[in-house]
Amino acid sequence: MNHIEAVERATELTAGACAEVLGILVGAPGSFTDVSVDEEPDPWGSVTFPLVAVRIGFIEGITGEDMFVIEPEQARQLATSMMGMAETDATGELNEIEISAVSEAMNQMMGKVATALAEALSRTTDIATPQTRYLKNQEAAEALGEARYTSRFTLKAGKLTARIVQLVPQDLADVLLAAFDSAALAEAVLGSEHANKIARLNDETYAAVERTARIAAESSAEVLTTLLGSKVTATLPEIDVKPVDPLGELSYPLVTVEVSYVSGVNGANLFALTPAQSATLAAVMMGSDEPTGDGLSELELSAVSEAMNQMMGSATNILADTLSLDIEVAPPVCEVIQNVEQARATFEHPAYCARFRIVSDKLTADVVQLVPADFALHLQSAFAAADVGRAVAAAPIGGDVAPAASASSATAAANKAAATAPAGALHPDTFRTVKVRVSAELGRSKLEVARVMNMPPGAIVELDRTPTDPIDILVNGRPFARARLVLVDGEYAAQIVSLEPPLLKTA
Repeated sequence: MNHIEAVERATELTAGACAEVLGILVGAPGSFTDVSVDEEPDPWGSVTFPLVAVRIGFIEGITGEDMFVIEPEQARQLATSMMGMAETDATGELNEIEISAVSEAMNQMMGKVATALAEALSRTTDIATPQTRYLKNQEAAEALGEARYTSRFTLKAGKLTARIVQLVPQDLADVLLAAFDSAALAEAVLGSEHANKIARLNDETYAAVERTARIAAESSAEVLTTLLGSKVTATLPEIDVKPVDPLGELSYPLVTVEVSYVSGVNGANLFALTPAQSATLAAVMMGSDEPTGDGLSELELSAVSEAMNQMMGSATNILADTLSLDIEVAPPVCEVIQNVEQARATFEHPAYCARFRIVSDKLTADVVQLVPADFALHLQSAFAAADVGRAVAAAPIGGDVAPAASASSATAAANKAAATAPAGALHPDTFRTVKVRVSAELGRSKLEVARVMNMPPGAIVELDRTPTDPIDILVNGRPFARARLVLVDGEYAAQIVSLEPPLLKTA
């Protein structure tokens, strides 16, 4: 793709979006024709004055400005339609009300254009409020800025026909070319399935990622407060949606810690720290006042991994309680990434980038959390299911519960049946197909970090129970029963001794 092709692609998206909005304004089907793009040394010299010019600035996703110009009489027709009038007898220069109406019409059109570009580029795109001016001559136009490419298209809706000229400066053409090339490369590398996942992300996905990032930040501060022996705080996470090149924005080398969820919720996310911050964290973990020297040794990487293991263990417990799930994470994988090429070859392009800062008198660290689309969508489903469950549990007997929009019709029907049934009248079929995770806990122990890090193979960890003590049976991470270990056909099994809490008996 070259610059003209990039501008032409953007013009086609612009014309289609403008035609759709114009059709709504006029109350008749909108369409566009005659799309053309030319590279001209003097674009302003190819148009006839006076003109109405609308200046558009892109402020998110892509950056730059371009200009739309339209003949005054066609602009007046657009303003008349915007004001709900069939026609007007006015002539001459547009008044302030008409200029304002044209500006609002273009604002609505370009808002739709931003959405179309966002879908085509797989990135959030937004515009500033359009600025509309009446240009009497070329001198007044050139004062607004230079242009390199001229694109033209015709809009039609009902009786309204408007020939639109778009003047594109070189810097915006450069941005458009890079953005379309990046989108094409992403689709080639990641496939259309990734684009489909990105398209499914919405406000609920963002909320789920934000809640998870906030839990991670708060848990990290609490765990580090215990490890460091001094107060540690964490800032509220800042979330970037569909970041363009988050790996390219990081400084290398960096230390990455990949955390994978293996039950309850599925997926992985990535945390990144600078080597200096990682060395300081490792030194604190090993009881030193400062890092040992240049670079990170295997022992220091192990200490960083263990610190992240404890932080994410705490976050997992809170997340499990929030979602009413038994959630487990695999041991974090700690790695030093030397450059952006290595990072891109190792990690999936994230759908969200969360940043928060950990601050104490011993350590200040900027943590970057990269969340892929798969994991974000799974979090969204998990939070939606948990919210539905809490709504059902909180509903009074005989009351109706409105299920969340994301719940399936079968789940919604089951929730309503459970909420409206009188006490003791739940039929087993209502919950027969619901799957829960059942686990057994033999015992627990608390050890110092230094001892854990120096444990050799074969080390013995003493638990808080004897071999004859009952063990705990957990359902979705919550105490359900006490049991004792028995052997059945040479394999361990759990024999229920008592229920905690007692089961509600059905009629």
